[in-house]
Amino acid sequence: LMVVTDRYPRGASTECECLIFKKKMARVEALLEASMLEKRFRRMSFEDFIPKKGTKDAYDLALDYVARYEDLAAEGRGLTFLGETGVGKTFLACAILRELIHRKHIPGAIVYVPKLLDKIRSSYGAYAESPPSGKKRRTANVVMELVSTIDFLILDDLGAEKTSPWVMERLTMVVNDRYEKMLPTIVTSNEGLSRLAKRVGKRTVSRLAEMNRTVLMEGEDFRSMGIRDMGE
Repeated sequence: LMVVTDRYPRGASTECECLIFKKKMARVEALLEASMLEKRFRRMSFEDFIPKKGTKDAYDLALDYVARYEDLAAEGRGLTFLGETGVGKTFLACAILRELIHRKHIPGAIVYVPKLLDKIRSSYGAYAESPPSGKKRRTANVVMELVSTIDFLILDDLGAEKTSPWVMERLTMVVNDRYEKMLPTIVTSNEGLSRLAKRVGKRTVSRLAEMNRTVLMEGEDFRSMGIRDMGE
């Protein structure tokens, strides 16, 4: 998991808001270790994205999403980016997260879904402190709670994980919790909706279809063109 944050800017409205923001981000950072999605993803911005014929609509929708975030978030709305590897799905998702944190001070996180599931699976039997009480709870439960309750979440590469009834159940729990709490979620996937339903479950895809606007991205693999930082 990568949690993206920045210093609260000078001239913030009140010290109370600053402390609340810092505490919310500290809570997530303390309990979820950073994954491979680290420094490279922090640099991804709209200014560096190169919109092409098959990605221009997605780029425009991503910009519009940030501009109208407050209204869309109040309704629990997000975006689902679908497309082949290398068309810029993860890049746009991270650019959205970067803008929300830097400009609107929204606590957010990005999780690479296969690694998230590995962390949950491997942490059974382990315990961690659960803020604010400090009480010891099963680490797997703490991780599930955090991804289910953080203000803004990116589920990166959904469908890339090895499928199983256990995987489907965990993903359904996360998506359904965020659906019920009306928390905005961005999803990226290399799969089409029908194949994604087979991999993560029809219920999960149905929830995402209700929560999110689905955006198809097409084009050449940026990395094969020598533009390595365009991401997935």
